[in-house]
Amino acid sequence: MSEFGIVTLRDLEEFQGELKKLSTVLDNYYNTVSRGLQITGQTWRDNKFEEFERDFRKYKEEIKRISEEYYRWASGYLQEEIDHVREFNNVRSVE
Repeated sequence: MSEFGIVTLRDLEEFQGELKKLSTVLDNYYNTVSRGLQITGQTWRDNKFEEFERDFRKYKEEIKRISEEYYRWASGYLQEEIDHVREFNNVRSVE
């Protein structure tokens, strides 16, 4: 048995907007830490830096991945749901 909650078009659009904003913020952080790592790497070159860079890069790339996923969810899945609600509302308003 499927259960459906009641969600408004406004709620979906606001959530979609928030996910897109979060994606942008994360992407900006990604760019900031990338520049910081590049600048730091110009003067800090030893075995500890290589270890730091390797570990840091892993987490930096995770930030990028999450940012892309949030944007994909907002633009894909949520947009499809928004379109369905709009279509449903249009059919109801014609009746």
